[in-house]
Amino acid sequence: MQKTKSALWHIVKASKALGILLPAFISLSVQAEQIKEEPVTVSVYVDNDALTGGNKDEDYTGGFAITYSGTNATNHPFSIDKGLVWINRLTGISSAEEAAHSWHSCEAGLTAFTPTEKTIEQAIVNDRPYSSLIYLSNTQQTVDEKSRSAIISSLTLGFLGLTLTGEVQNTIHGAIGSDKAEGWHNQISEGGEPTFKYSATWQKYLITNNKNLQATTSLGLSIGYLTEAVAGASFRTGLLRTPWWSFNVHNSNYGEKSNITVPTTTFLDEFYFLAGANMKLRAYNAFLQGQFRDSAVTYSIAELEPLVYEGWIGVGGELKSGIRLSYLLRYQSSELKTGLADRGFSYGELIVSYKF
Repeated sequence: MQKTKSALWHIVKASKALGILLPAFISLSVQAEQIKEEPVTVSVYVDNDALTGGNKDEDYTGGFAITYSGTNATNHPFSIDKGLVWINRLTGISSAEEAAHSWHSCEAGLTAFTPTEKTIEQAIVNDRPYSSLIYLSNTQQTVDEKSRSAIISSLTLGFLGLTLTGEVQNTIHGAIGSDKAEGWHNQISEGGEPTFKYSATWQKYLITNNKNLQATTSLGLSIGYLTEAVAGASFRTGLLRTPWWSFNVHNSNYGEKSNITVPTTTFLDEFYFLAGANMKLRAYNAFLQGQFRDSAVTYSIAELEPLVYEGWIGVGGELKSGIRLSYLLRYQSSELKTGLADRGFSYGELIVSYKF
């Protein structure tokens, strides 16, 4: 009985810690219900290495995001869409206003990284450093049906090094009886440091059999706390009812999804298998190198792997009720070429969406 009460107390505490994100979710959901002329979607993403079926708790250990896809994502109080529009014009990317088909999303989330050994309070100099990100993000997607192509652009503003992420992880660990992570005070940019990322991805539709098979290639660039060039390919096959641009799992970067679950006007059953891979030429990673503030553990550019590979497989589906469920198993090659941190890692991604 005492253990049950303790677990409940920890769960309540975790809910309070996540309270910084829940008001955005509630407000966005209310707005979604008020919009009848155009369908909108609210999506919840949960990443965790425990979702792989193993007992690992290291590297990218988990993330949480709430995404609202719909027109009101451009002017919601949490929206930073105006900044994204300004950068898109500066870079010469076609604006959503000029496109025949365009969609928008607003996202809030957090991301956490840890070393293997978490019961040690001292900094572990040869393993991945503790690091975290709490962020807001806006994404635009424009589609050109004639050329069978799409552009996805995103702007993310956030903070590295806030204590909230460690508190959330330790509260959850307390609830499930796992060891607490004792070294969060050694995280990158401990105490908090603002950061940003801008990205643009060009997507090309290869296979036109929309009923059973869809395949795409993509090229992307990003600058900010992750600075890299990305090339990839993905496909999904099965009973497909939604268009090829409506599901973009290739665009995720750890917990930050930079994704739009495009709201369609149809409410049909579908089920599919999906898979894909990305190759990343990376020039900078703030989660490992830090930014301007001193951090207990950082790595130089010479210690980072310049090429990082990632792949994913999964299943997904949508019901006539408007609920979409997806599960992906993701793997990423090592980001470092030295010490204990020189290892690949995997994690599971669970996505629940509701289309109003």
